[in-house]
Amino acid sequence: MTVQKSGVLHALNGIFISTVLPACTLFFIWHVQSLRLGLPLVLPAPAAVFRRIAALIPDQHFWYHAGATALRSFRSFFISLVLSIVLGTFAGLFPRFRSFIGFPMGIIKASPVVSFILLAVFWFSTDTVPVFIGLLMTLPIMSGSCAAGIRETDQKILAMARIYGFSLVQKIRYIYVPSVLPYFLSGALTAFSLSWKVVAAAEVLCLPKRGIGTAMQTAKTHIETADVFAYTIAIIVLSYICERALSMIFNRRKKR
Repeated sequence: MTVQKSGVLHALNGIFISTVLPACTLFFIWHVQSLRLGLPLVLPAPAAVFRRIAALIPDQHFWYHAGATALRSFRSFFISLVLSIVLGTFAGLFPRFRSFIGFPMGIIKASPVVSFILLAVFWFSTDTVPVFIGLLMTLPIMSGSCAAGIRETDQKILAMARIYGFSLVQKIRYIYVPSVLPYFLSGALTAFSLSWKVVAAAEVLCLPKRGIGTAMQTAKTHIETADVFAYTIAIIVLSYICERALSMIFNRRKKR
């Protein structure tokens, strides 16, 4: 019983240090700066923003916007996931293919996101632009992680597999998958977090009918600064919850 209590206290202490204390510090600085400026249109007080959040939660339009952004984030992530497995596998197995895709992937990573968004507006519908941008920005991360995992596969184990006559399916299942999985899951988690940011950024510029980015741009146009803060916090919270859920799924998968 004493050990259990000690474990609970240790966990609570960790949460306090890693989450509660930094959050309180941030909100204190925010509150002080808001009082110092005295300009709610520039920096509204935390209390005003939280009142707006409380007003938005029962509003069905807020959930329409949040649901649209979440759906686009998930769509872009899963399309990128599939393409990354294919591209990363070929890049890991064939050095020439890795060199071939290295240049375009480097361009994607080096270019500003806003440039691709503005170009994509000419190519796709406003509902498709955020999905495309999310896919484009996460593809180098996950495909690179997959390729790195394959390249790091122990060659001695592969040599042993050849000696014992492992089939291709057995090599994939028992050698390549365990080697690639830690790299790929880490890259996928990073990419998933990034997809929310770039999807919201694309929504701000291309203005689909529904989306948190659209709501933020509308609030900005009407100089409703508290609403911009409220929507920003909302997408941070939603992204964090989904990321933690995905992290728990990945951690369970690693333990198997």
